[in-house]
Amino acid sequence: MVLLTLHWSLDGILILSFLMVAAYLFVTRKFNYWSKRGVKELAPTPFVGNFMDCLLSKKSAPQFLKDLYNYGRDLPLLGFYVFDKPYLLIRDPELAKHVLMKDFDYFADRYSTADEKNDRLGYANLFMMKNPGWKSLRPKLTPFFTPGKLKKMFDIMLPVADDFAKHLDSLHLEGEGKVIEFKDICANFTTDMIGSTSFGLKVGSLENPKAPFREYGRKIFDYDYHRSMEVLAIFFSLD
Repeated sequence: MVLLTLHWSLDGILILSFLMVAAYLFVTRKFNYWSKRGVKELAPTPFVGNFMDCLLSKKSAPQFLKDLYNYGRDLPLLGFYVFDKPYLLIRDPELAKHVLMKDFDYFADRYSTADEKNDRLGYANLFMMKNPGWKSLRPKLTPFFTPGKLKKMFDIMLPVADDFAKHLDSLHLEGEGKVIEFKDICANFTTDMIGSTSFGLKVGSLENPKAPFREYGRKIFDYDYHRSMEVLAIFFSLD
């Protein structure tokens, strides 16, 4: 039994062509969303929008947004697309002030967030939390950054800075031609600083790069393709 023509193969080609055209029209149906509203937009690519470099892990989410920001130089707003979903990048300081301060009641909730069960650290990130969790967590963190607390924190930071200076002296870097991996040294120094100021712990990562606190911190920043997709899903939720 044939459907459209006298040949099954031709029917299959016609049906496949119809499905491909329908899929194309469906995923591009919003691709003039911003231009219709008088907002300059970055020309999207069918099926992926402006998101191809992130999908291929050529760019991280922050680098992607930074490039968009630079591309929209001299523009107050720039529209772009993640797959078929329209997003808006605000560059104008006055508009940003309205979003973050004057009209904050309309923008208080985060659009995306991590999964509470599978990514507890990501979910507890103040930058990503939604109400009511965000509203209850923010007052707990605000006292950490009062002038008085910051002044006391400086005294806590000084011993860690002294340990850092002693560690550099122990490397005997005098002379020329000596090369060291400074990224790891700075990461150990930062870990010691966070442990001291935030947790009241003497971590000792400078003396022992395999310290447990440092190892757990390193695991947080382990970044493979799977984790990069998770982060992108948090930044650019497709719900």
